[in-house]
Amino acid sequence: MLKPSAEYNRKAAIIEGLCAERSTMEIIRLFGYPRAIVYDVGKIYGFRTVSKERSARTTAVVERAQVLILDDPRQLLHVSDGCNETVETVAS
Repeated sequence: MLKPSAEYNRKAAIIEGLCAERSTMEIIRLFGYPRAIVYDVGKIYGFRTVSKERSARTTAVVERAQVLILDDPRQLLHVSDGCNETVETVAS
């Protein structure tokens, strides 16, 4: 049996963190790995590495979507600057 290398251990730790749905920044801060390595490993193994901070649904966004839907339920989604998930959640 081969001894795992430092690179193998690093990739395994990054993959384990991504499988546990940790953000890339959490992994970078926890292990002290360079950003490029964490993003590259996530990209190679098909993990979504986009930060959830920018796509958070605030109450203001939900309230705005509710008002727009109540005003005109047929209004186009791209006009309201909303995302599909938010509008579907508010509409149901």
